Amino acid sequence: MKNKSKLHYRWEDDNLVVKRDGGKKLSFPKAMAAYHKNGEVIVISSLGKKVRVDKYGNRRWW
Repeated sequence: MKNKSKLHYRWEDDNLVVKRDGGKKLSFPKAMAAYHKNGEVIVISSLGKKVRVDKYGNRRWW
């Protein structure tokens, strides 16, 4: 059975906002894309770099 991710993302104007169920928010100005992978959210930043948001809502650069 798959675990449901506690992270959600949405677009607000030019910003991508990643929100955790507990209320922690991260904003990525002018991000290119985002997708879910293994309970985490991968964000493609405006510079083309991948940023991983872990299940606790922390940013991790690759």
